[in-house]
Amino acid sequence: MKNTSFHDGERHIQVLTGEDRIANRNSRFIRETLVAGSERMLGMATSLNISVSDVEANVWSFVAIGAPGLIRRLDDKTAFLDRKVMTAPDALWPLLEPGAGIGLVAMDLTSARRFRINGKIGEVTGDGISVHVSQTCPNCPKYIQQRLPVREHAYADVTFAQGTALDQAATDLIKRSDTFFVASRSADGDHDASHRGGMPGFVTIEGNTLTVPDYFGNSMFMTLGNFCQNPAAGLTFVDFESGAQLNLTGRVSIAFDDATAHDGSGGRFWTFDVTNWRYVPFRPTPAWHLQAYSQFNPTALSVK
Repeated sequence: MKNTSFHDGERHIQVLTGEDRIANRNSRFIRETLVAGSERMLGMATSLNISVSDVEANVWSFVAIGAPGLIRRLDDKTAFLDRKVMTAPDALWPLLEPGAGIGLVAMDLTSARRFRINGKIGEVTGDGISVHVSQTCPNCPKYIQQRLPVREHAYADVTFAQGTALDQAATDLIKRSDTFFVASRSADGDHDASHRGGMPGFVTIEGNTLTVPDYFGNSMFMTLGNFCQNPAAGLTFVDFESGAQLNLTGRVSIAFDDATAHDGSGGRFWTFDVTNWRYVPFRPTPAWHLQAYSQFNPTALSVK
């Protein structure tokens, strides 16, 4: 009997990797509502990855950072994003249209907690955005680097840039990053937001192509399952020190030559080909400084 918590793309990757039993076991955490316990988890969140699409069906990821309370549970089917306490790129706001699909992952950078919400955008006002919830799921703390808030921080001067071919500043940011955020969309138009982390250099880059090792997670493959159905994707890299955010949109290919390799040493990767990018100033208050790398991080591959 099929597990109805997953669509065909997710089930395909689960079977390909031999992790379908683990996925079925973990599916008990998936809900169609915001259960009462989610209120506490959301109340701790200090960052959001937001997955949305533009009018040309490009998928984008944007990161918003703010004080606890930037996302709240209003009731068991509604979440609220508080614009008054959020710092996010300007390009995000025009894409938040009522009725559009949205994916969210709320994270607490200090404790490595995260919580996933997928749904549709409801009311959009100057104060915030309501989200009609269709699916929720708590996620494990793997590969989240611990960052602590710092009130006094001197950001660098960051100049806005955009294009199709990645420039040197964008390439350098990707090469030194220990974290990025990913957005995807299923064949049915449902959006999902997620996170990836590792030691600096875990994402390799050659030209406009990024290669990402697939580390072991919860085996549900919500992101890669969407990629199976729809290769459109968005990635965000944040330079927490200089105060910059790099938003990328493009297309994904999955390469699982060795479906059992979890540490990046075998042929279990996905690649992302950039079609458009924006490099924007991003200076949240407080700033977030690296305290410790995740204990789950494998040794990074050599940077290309």
